[in-house]
Amino acid sequence: LLDAATNADKNEWVSFPANFGTLGISRADMPQVKSEHRGALIAYLKGNGIDYVTTDVPAAELKPTQAEFSSRKAERWGEDRNNSDRSVLVSSDGYILDGHHQWVAALANGERVKAIRFAAPIRQLLAETYQFPSVQRSEGSATESGRQKAREDFSEALAELGSILRDFANVARMVPED
Repeated sequence: LLDAATNADKNEWVSFPANFGTLGISRADMPQVKSEHRGALIAYLKGNGIDYVTTDVPAAELKPTQAEFSSRKAERWGEDRNNSDRSVLVSSDGYILDGHHQWVAALANGERVKAIRFAAPIRQLLAETYQFPSVQRSEGSATESGRQKAREDFSEALAELGSILRDFANVARMVPED
């Protein structure tokens, strides 16, 4: 995966292949939790009734939630993996909530990955995580947020509609009444 991404695309951000089972959520729309807030997130989720276990799983058994990854970040994780005790955050249905780059590095090497597996499916886990006070949205993805694009398209359409209505109103005033 990393070799193909590095060789096939000069762009740092690479989409996961369809056969990876990704949910296709843009990285810009994924919740991002800073390392120093991970413990608080885990406690927050547990306080909201979502238990967890720490486990060690083959990376090949997990699936990406986000649509793309940074080949550079994954390569860095591959180089630094032995110096880290960080776990990937995983849902009960095997989707990654946080730690995609770390997972890609382990997957590329056919390794196992340390995981904190929550007792909730990914949709529930995402909904709860978005409510966590320290969660942020991502920066750096080359993929434009779908929501942002929709907002821009909607604003442009409204401006165009306003122009059409103004033109129509001007034409209507020119037509004599009976």
